[in-house]
Amino acid sequence: MLEEDAELSGNISLASFGEVLGIASTNVSAYSNGNDSYISKEYYNLYGIFMGMKWQCVEYARRWLFIRKGCVFGSIEGAADMWSELAHVQRVINGQCFPLTTHPNGSPYPPRNESLLIYSRSSPDMPYGPVAVIVDVGLNFVRVAEENFNFYYWSDNYARQIPFVIKNGSYFIEDDYHIYGWMSIEDGNQLKPYIIAGLSTGCLIVFNVNCNVLTQSRRDPTITIANSTKPIQ
Repeated sequence: MLEEDAELSGNISLASFGEVLGIASTNVSAYSNGNDSYISKEYYNLYGIFMGMKWQCVEYARRWLFIRKGCVFGSIEGAADMWSELAHVQRVINGQCFPLTTHPNGSPYPPRNESLLIYSRSSPDMPYGPVAVIVDVGLNFVRVAEENFNFYYWSDNYARQIPFVIKNGSYFIEDDYHIYGWMSIEDGNQLKPYIIAGLSTGCLIVFNVNCNVLTQSRRDPTITIANSTKPIQ
């Protein structure tokens, strides 16, 4: 997708499925999905933790949070559902929950770095609605890292730069597609980059609605979703 408002950080050379588009936040690689209509139905685990479907936008958001914050969130049908269905993220090492605050586009509060930018569904282009990670906030723009939105190599440590404006004291991120807003983690700076040595790799973290940790064998982590008619992310 090419938009008039957002500015790409790279060139217009397309990357094939699985190629690295760029690296954000020091060490979080973004991979190409090839095109936005492709659904691989391949599920990716990192150190035994379920990240999502290769290489969808939800996978990137979850992996970014895991690597940079040591937390993850539960499975959802699509990125747009995060806005209404996710209330917490969960720290991997001890299961502690941290609330997510939603800031609708047009909020009196400015966009916050390291927040999740959530778009609504928009048929036929975006039937699930993308999510991106805000990795930089300027005076009148945000920069985001993401997968499965564009498929071009980045020239910097972000995928796109998107402008925002202030109208009557409210902040609006302006893009060609409808934005619900951004979701910020209220963690009091407790969440830190994950220390791999502290991870037990023998289980997969799953969640129930109360944000409690359950475990299941990682022998076949997709067993409950492999036969689903809808891609679970």
